[in-house]
Amino acid sequence: MFVALFTAILGGVGVLTYHLFLLPTLELRKSITVVSRELKMNAAVIASNPAEIPNEELDKAFRTFRELSAELHRQSQAIPAYGILSMMKIVPSLAGIDEAAKGLTYLARTIRDEGDLVKWEKPSAILNALNLKSD
Repeated sequence: MFVALFTAILGGVGVLTYHLFLLPTLELRKSITVVSRELKMNAAVIASNPAEIPNEELDKAFRTFRELSAELHRQSQAIPAYGILSMMKIVPSLAGIDEAAKGLTYLARTIRDEGDLVKWEKPSAILNALNLKSD
Protein backbone atom coordinates (compact mmCIF):
# COMPACT_ATOMS: atom_id res chain seq x y z
CA MET A 1 0.00 0.00 0.00
CA PHE A 2 2.82 2.39 0.85
CA VAL A 3 4.47 1.70 -2.52
CA ALA A 4 1.24 2.42 -4.39
CA LEU A 5 0.78 5.70 -2.50
CA PHE A 6 4.38 6.71 -3.09
CA THR A 7 4.08 5.88 -6.80
CA ALA A 8 0.86 7.91 -7.08
CA ILE A 9 2.43 10.93 -5.36
CA LEU A 10 5.58 10.69 -7.47
CA GLY A 11 3.48 10.40 -10.63
CA GLY A 12 1.45 13.45 -9.60
CA VAL A 13 4.58 15.49 -9.00
CA GLY A 14 5.90 14.40 -12.39
CA VAL A 15 2.70 15.41 -14.17
CA LEU A 16 2.62 18.74 -12.33
CA THR A 17 6.26 19.43 -13.23
CA TYR A 18 5.58 18.51 -16.83
CA HIS A 19 2.59 20.84 -17.17
CA LEU A 20 3.93 23.75 -15.11
CA PHE A 21 7.55 23.86 -16.25
CA LEU A 22 8.44 21.60 -19.13
CA LEU A 23 5.57 22.27 -21.55
CA PRO A 24 5.69 26.09 -21.27
CA THR A 25 9.48 26.05 -21.55
CA LEU A 26 9.36 23.90 -24.67
CA GLU A 27 6.71 26.19 -26.19
CA LEU A 28 8.94 29.22 -25.55
CA ARG A 29 11.95 27.47 -27.07
CA LYS A 30 9.83 26.57 -30.11
CA SER A 31 8.74 30.20 -30.49
CA ILE A 32 12.36 31.35 -30.28
CA THR A 33 13.16 28.95 -33.12
CA VAL A 34 10.25 30.37 -35.12
CA VAL A 35 11.57 33.92 -34.53
CA SER A 36 14.95 32.89 -35.90
CA ARG A 37 13.39 31.20 -38.92
CA GLU A 38 11.04 34.11 -39.70
CA LEU A 39 13.85 36.65 -39.48
CA LYS A 40 15.80 34.64 -42.02
CA MET A 41 12.79 34.01 -44.26
CA ASN A 42 11.88 37.72 -44.23
CA ALA A 43 15.43 39.01 -44.67
CA ALA A 44 14.67 40.25 -48.17
CA VAL A 45 11.62 42.13 -46.93
CA ILE A 46 13.61 43.75 -44.12
CA ALA A 47 16.61 44.74 -46.25
CA SER A 48 14.88 45.69 -49.50
CA ASN A 49 13.22 48.87 -50.60
CA PRO A 50 9.53 48.49 -49.61
CA ALA A 51 8.46 49.82 -53.02
CA GLU A 52 9.99 46.70 -54.61
CA ILE A 53 8.18 44.22 -52.35
CA PRO A 54 4.54 43.21 -52.99
CA ASN A 55 2.06 44.53 -50.41
CA GLU A 56 0.99 40.98 -49.49
CA GLU A 57 4.54 40.14 -48.38
CA LEU A 58 4.83 43.36 -46.39
CA ASP A 59 1.49 42.67 -44.68
CA LYS A 60 2.48 39.09 -43.94
CA ALA A 61 5.80 40.19 -42.42
CA PHE A 62 4.00 42.85 -40.36
CA ARG A 63 1.52 40.33 -38.94
CA THR A 64 4.21 37.71 -38.35
CA PHE A 65 6.51 40.05 -36.40
CA ARG A 66 3.64 41.41 -34.28
CA GLU A 67 2.37 37.92 -33.47
CA LEU A 68 5.83 36.67 -32.55
CA SER A 69 6.39 39.66 -30.29
CA ALA A 70 3.15 38.93 -28.42
CA GLU A 71 3.92 35.20 -28.24
CA LEU A 72 7.34 35.76 -26.68
CA HIS A 73 5.82 37.87 -23.91
CA ARG A 74 2.89 35.53 -23.34
CA GLN A 75 4.97 32.40 -23.19
CA SER A 76 7.66 33.84 -20.95
CA GLN A 77 5.00 34.96 -18.46
CA ALA A 78 3.45 31.48 -18.40
CA ILE A 79 6.55 29.86 -16.89
CA PRO A 80 6.70 29.85 -13.09
CA ALA A 81 10.14 30.45 -11.57
CA TYR A 82 11.32 31.90 -14.87
CA GLY A 83 14.27 33.59 -13.14
CA ILE A 84 15.67 30.27 -11.98
CA LEU A 85 15.41 28.76 -15.46
CA SER A 86 17.02 31.89 -16.87
CA MET A 87 19.93 31.69 -14.41
CA MET A 88 20.45 28.08 -15.52
CA LYS A 89 20.57 29.35 -19.16
CA ILE A 90 17.63 27.13 -20.11
CA VAL A 91 15.68 30.17 -21.34
CA PRO A 92 16.79 33.72 -22.20
CA SER A 93 16.51 36.40 -19.53
CA LEU A 94 13.28 38.38 -19.25
CA ALA A 95 15.24 41.45 -20.35
CA GLY A 96 16.36 39.54 -23.44
CA ILE A 97 12.78 38.45 -24.19
CA ASP A 98 11.61 42.05 -23.76
CA GLU A 99 14.39 43.37 -26.01
CA ALA A 100 13.59 40.78 -28.70
CA ALA A 101 9.85 41.53 -28.51
CA LYS A 102 10.52 45.26 -28.82
CA GLY A 103 12.81 44.58 -31.79
CA LEU A 104 10.12 42.52 -33.51
CA THR A 105 7.56 45.27 -32.89
CA TYR A 106 10.01 47.83 -34.28
CA LEU A 107 10.49 45.73 -37.41
CA ALA A 108 6.73 45.42 -37.85
CA ARG A 109 6.23 49.17 -37.50
CA THR A 110 9.05 50.10 -39.87
CA ILE A 111 8.62 47.34 -42.46
CA ARG A 112 7.35 49.91 -44.99
CA ASP A 113 9.96 52.61 -44.21
CA GLU A 114 12.53 53.36 -46.86
CA GLY A 115 16.14 53.99 -45.92
CA ASP A 116 15.76 52.98 -42.27
CA LEU A 117 19.28 51.73 -41.57
CA VAL A 118 18.48 50.75 -37.98
CA LYS A 119 16.02 48.06 -39.07
CA TRP A 120 18.79 46.26 -40.93
CA GLU A 121 20.62 45.81 -37.61
CA LYS A 122 17.55 44.66 -35.66
CA PRO A 123 17.51 40.97 -36.67
CA SER A 124 20.98 40.33 -35.24
CA ALA A 125 20.10 42.29 -32.09
CA ILE A 126 16.94 40.19 -31.67
CA LEU A 127 18.88 36.95 -32.11
CA ASN A 128 21.53 38.10 -29.62
CA ALA A 129 18.83 38.98 -27.07
CA LEU A 130 17.47 35.44 -27.39
CA ASN A 131 20.96 33.93 -26.96
CA LEU A 132 21.05 32.72 -30.55
CA LYS A 133 23.91 33.08 -33.00
CA SER A 134 23.33 35.51 -35.85
CA ASP A 135 24.72 34.66 -39.26
